Amino acid sequence: MIVFSNLILKNIFLYLLNKNKFKQVLEYSLISKGCFSIIQDLLTFDNDCIMVMMTFNSIKNYIENSKLQLSINKPTIILNQLMKRKLLQFKEIEQLVIFYNNNNNNNNNNNNNNNENNNELKRSEYNYLINNFKNLKRIYSESLKFAYFPSYQYYNDLIDYNKICKIYIKKLFINWLYFGPISSTQEHQLFSNLQYQDSPYFNFSFEFLSHYNPKKLIISTPNHKIENNFYNLNNILNYKSIKSINFKNIITPNSFIKKVFSESNLKSIKIILDNNNNNNRNDFIFNKIENNNFKLKKLVIKNFDFQNFNNNNNNNNNNNNNNYLEEENLINESTNKFLNEICLKNYNLKYIGLEFFVIKESKLLKPLFNLKFLNTISCNNDSFIAVIQHCNENKNIKTLKYHNKVLLQLIPEDFKIFYNFFKSNKTLEDLRIFYYYPHLEKSFLKIKKSLSDSKNKTIKNLEIKEVTNKK
Repeated sequence: MIVFSNLILKNIFLYLLNKNKFKQVLEYSLISKGCFSIIQDLLTFDNDCIMVMMTFNSIKNYIENSKLQLSINKPTIILNQLMKRKLLQFKEIEQLVIFYNNNNNNNNNNNNNNNENNNELKRSEYNYLINNFKNLKRIYSESLKFAYFPSYQYYNDLIDYNKICKIYIKKLFINWLYFGPISSTQEHQLFSNLQYQDSPYFNFSFEFLSHYNPKKLIISTPNHKIENNFYNLNNILNYKSIKSINFKNIITPNSFIKKVFSESNLKSIKIILDNNNNNNRNDFIFNKIENNNFKLKKLVIKNFDFQNFNNNNNNNNNNNNNNYLEEENLINESTNKFLNEICLKNYNLKYIGLEFFVIKESKLLKPLFNLKFLNTISCNNDSFIAVIQHCNENKNIKTLKYHNKVLLQLIPEDFKIFYNFFKSNKTLEDLRIFYYYPHLEKSFLKIKKSLSDSKNKTIKNLEIKEVTNKK
């Protein structure tokens, strides 16, 4: 019989317990006394190394059952011995990770006005945890939480909670109306006293972020309303817990972009730019990229309103051909310049999203060869052909995300493009196609037949999915 040392068993359980359900962890602990002791120590003193999938209800049930067993009339020394036999040493634990099922969450809080969402940590749950885990210092909530505004109504309550035990939220969704992301009563008064034309430039403190300590921030406004854009969001980047920011349907301010590439701690950023700006679209962002951000792993640059963008493109195609060619040359030049600069100053990128760009030739993507860690590209229909040509040339690209945002059905020529790509590509393993209009479903599902006919053995995953939220 093979006997493992405690050190080996500890390393085995670090692997087995991570992201496993609490019920399964209990079963592992019953293998032997040695296993019980190792798992007990991991959950109590080394739980920053593992993430056991404990829901609030599972923790509460365990504690209540334990209290019932410990409520018997016995000497204190015996009760202490009984407590030591509990897998969860809830009087000693300093850190908890709470999991929630977010599958049914709706990202639009216009449709959900209930601040006590079933899939996020409630105040009553928070109170229960800090009352029963006497040494608790940190709670990590693996959920998507909504920040409702004006949030100054809840300011004092939240700050009191964090004095006792800090909360760390996995994802925080910010969706404000005309009031803006207010953090305190004082800030609300200052903002209210501004003239209407000055309000978009108010310097919000974003102090409320310290109440949530989010890892990922999703920033949006209701109904694509351009008047809900604020231009001074830089203080968001002062909060070091934030590693990822996703602008959904709000234009990213120029000063914010500049700071992301100079001072930020971010690993991932999704930027949205105004493609209706009459200036050269690519120079518009190139001038903002002046410094390095070697921590950045994911950069996605998107259009603000793809429907307007498509209309503008169609109008441009009807213009004088010479003017169109001149504009296309300018776009190509600035695209190449921008990608060169990005690749030189952010060489740790693993994922680059090019939805903002119109790239007609694969040679414009040559700077991407300098990104040795790059394995994922996303693009829209304007750049798809150039990008798949690049995928044939760049063996590092393993995943391609294609966003098709046109209304028209695929034609035989389109299927031929897919078939030829499947036939020639030897390195891409994952292709994800996103279409934005329900009537295109049957058309896009035919792409699977093209893959089958091509006898491509490299692509292991072909995902075709409708995007129901076009924001």
